[in-house]
Amino acid sequence: MNLYKISRKEGETRWEEYEEAVVVAESSEDAKHIHPDSTVATVMYDGKSYDWTTLDNINVEYIGVAAAEMERGVVVASYRDC
Repeated sequence: MNLYKISRKEGETRWEEYEEAVVVAESSEDAKHIHPDSTVATVMYDGKSYDWTTLDNINVEYIGVAAAEMERGVVVASYRDC
């Protein structure tokens, strides 16, 4: 498992939306499918989430190898609250 930073490629983040997150995933493609709010769902659907973005608008950056005990999901997320 690896650590990835996921963020929006473009567009302004409005209030009450996620800006970015650090996630544990098997691959960069897997990381795209993890919603920043791990309590909502771990797999995004193809449409736009009301507080995130579409799959084709997600930038994925490799950070490094995750610790052996870490499981797939969100480590930390940035949410723009009002």
